[in-house]
Amino acid sequence: MNLRLRHKVTGLALVSALVPVVALLALLVWQERDIRGVVQGQFQDSVHNELNVELRGLYGMLETSNGLLQARVDATLAVAHDLLDRAGAVSFGPETATWDAVNQATKETQLVVAPQFKLGGRWIGQNADLKVPTSVVDQLKQLAGGTCTIFQRLNEAGDMLRVATNVETLDGKRAIGTFIPSTSPVVQSVLGGQTFRGPAYVVNAWYVSDYEPLKDAAGRVTGMLYVGVKQEADSTLREAISKTKIGEHGYVWLAYGKNTSKLPPFILHGGGLPPASMTLETVKDLDGKPVFPPLLAEVMKTPGEVKFLTGAWRADKDPNDPAYNQKYAAAIYYAPWDWVVGLTAYDLDSSAVRDKMRGEFNQLRLVIFVGALVMLVIIGVVAAYFGRRIAGPITQATGIARQIADGDLTVDVAGQGNDETGQLLAANRDMVVSLNSLLTQVKRSSIQLISTANEISATSKVQESTVQDFGASTSQIAAAVKEISATAQELVGTMAGVSDMAQNTAARRP
Repeated sequence: MNLRLRHKVTGLALVSALVPVVALLALLVWQERDIRGVVQGQFQDSVHNELNVELRGLYGMLETSNGLLQARVDATLAVAHDLLDRAGAVSFGPETATWDAVNQATKETQLVVAPQFKLGGRWIGQNADLKVPTSVVDQLKQLAGGTCTIFQRLNEAGDMLRVATNVETLDGKRAIGTFIPSTSPVVQSVLGGQTFRGPAYVVNAWYVSDYEPLKDAAGRVTGMLYVGVKQEADSTLREAISKTKIGEHGYVWLAYGKNTSKLPPFILHGGGLPPASMTLETVKDLDGKPVFPPLLAEVMKTPGEVKFLTGAWRADKDPNDPAYNQKYAAAIYYAPWDWVVGLTAYDLDSSAVRDKMRGEFNQLRLVIFVGALVMLVIIGVVAAYFGRRIAGPITQATGIARQIADGDLTVDVAGQGNDETGQLLAANRDMVVSLNSLLTQVKRSSIQLISTANEISATSKVQESTVQDFGASTSQIAAAVKEISATAQELVGTMAGVSDMAQNTAARRP
């Protein structure tokens, strides 16, 4: 495709303007991708930081609650001591009592015959009716509001039988007749002469508790005294935890860690009680793998440290949303209560930030595109103007050169300016003047040459006549030479004869 110079100049200007715009747009797209990655990383770091802060706050709340409850339990234990002392000395038998003792851990029942447990010489009895008062334990509940149990040692192994308690079973009776096996950490601590302080699963709930050994005069552990307060003595703690939110869709959850008592794993999920069918294994990711067990196993290795998990799984708390949304989960293990406190945040909560960023980039691209169009139009107009200004004289010079090449020296060369195109037109003008002068000289020389040629032609004719005369004389001379040659030959013959005669004459002389 043949383009004229002004088109090339205009095109060069447009391309020169377009290349930076395209490069800028390409750079913007590349930078947008990187910026999105940075923003996503920063959002993830921000989510992790927020989850960490919230979990640390909840962890501190549990520590505070546990400390307050433990202080309350310790005070309640002091009251129980005083009531036990007022009731009289602890003694056994000689009468016996028969118990259908239920192992708290295995739920197995066995028939046990044990000496009667007496306070101040009076048997404490086998009272399972909450309406019938039992000394010490009911008095403690009235005075301090806690739960209280008196345990009797059954055997040398150290199994501890509940003989008196104000702890209520699910069917509304006193939880007597159950025993804690000697293998329990609680019993092991008491048999070692130490008071156990901490969480304990009592009948059907978790309590912050104290278990203190009861000893006879010889220092042998004969039983133990328990006082405790439910971990969730009121709904304040649960309500405070359940109100924790991370973004619009995030939620808090609680789960038991070791869960040795085979309790439902989730205590709290999504701000409320979890569905009855929901277990740690029912929440699965896109690959069908359970989400929570690996996280719980990880946090229990390092109690008090926050662990994070990122993935996509469906939140069973919201049956109306079957989507496997990208989520961030974090958890921390509070060992004193065997609680794993977790928070789940949704990646889609960052969509507002990402949408705003995407809108800003789209707006920027639009501004650049419109700006580029306006700039290209302006540059096109300017380039066309200067293209004509630049290409016009050159086009004129080209036409002049073509006319000169065709032999037309009558062309009128009009040009001005000190730039290259003006100099080119001036050079063309000088060239036309020089060629015209040269042509005049050539014409003058041609006339002189023709005159000289005529003179040479006349001289040539004279010389030709002379040559012709010279040729005739030459022929005459040649004929004379031939005659002379013949005469010379005859003379040579005569001379030869004379020579012979002379030799003969000489021979004849005496």
